[in-house]
Amino acid sequence: MKYIGFILIFAALLSSCGGGGGGGGGGASNDAADATLANLSVSTGSLAPGFSPAVISYATGVTVDTASTDVAGTVAAAGATMKVDNIAVTSGTAHTVSLPVGSTPIPILVIAANGTTTKTYTITVTRPSISLTPVSSNIAAPGSVDLTVKLAAAPVADATVSLSAIPGGIVSFPSTVTVPAANTRATFTVMAVSAGTVTITADLGGETANATITVTP
Repeated sequence: MKYIGFILIFAALLSSCGGGGGGGGGGASNDAADATLANLSVSTGSLAPGFSPAVISYATGVTVDTASTDVAGTVAAAGATMKVDNIAVTSGTAHTVSLPVGSTPIPILVIAANGTTTKTYTITVTRPSISLTPVSSNIAAPGSVDLTVKLAAAPVADATVSLSAIPGGIVSFPSTVTVPAANTRATFTVMAVSAGTVTITADLGGETANATITVTP
C-alpha cells in the first residue's frame, strides 16, 4: 500500500509540473532548430497555393489601384524570430509592404531559436498597370454596358488606350478611349449587336486588360 501511495503522489507531482508534454504554449514547438511558419497571409487577397508550412513560394494578385499590402506571419516555434521584406517583425504582427506596378517578391525570413537555422518564404504580388471593369457583364440585345479603363498612375499627358474585341460582330464600341492627363480612368459604352460571348481588350503601350461580355437575344 505504501508503494502504491508513493506512485500516486509521484504521478500528481509530475502532472503539476506539466508532465513530459506541453511547454511552448498555444501549441508552439520547442524545437530550437524549427524555422517554419505556422501561418502566413496578406490583407489584399488569398495566397496560391493555400498556405502550408512546407511550401515556401506563393503568389497573389491585387487590383490596379492597390498600392500596398499587409503581410502577417506566425512562427511555429517558441523563440524563433522573423523578418518581412528585410524588416524585423513580431510574430503575428502585420507589416505593410509597398507595391509598385508589376511583380513584387516579398521575402519572409524565419530564424530559428538556435540563431543559425533559417527558412525563407516568398510571396510574389502582381499589380497590373491597367484594368478594365467590370470584368464580366451580361446584357440583352440591343442593350449596352459601360466599361471603365483604370490606370495605376495618372499620365502627364492624355493617354490613348486602344480597344479591340474577339470575336467581332457581337458588340460595337469605339476603337480608342482617352484617359485625360492627371486622371486615372475613362469610361466607354459597349452596345450589344448579336448573341454571343466576346472578350474586350484594352491596350496601353503593350500593357493589356480584358473584360468578357455575354450578349443574350
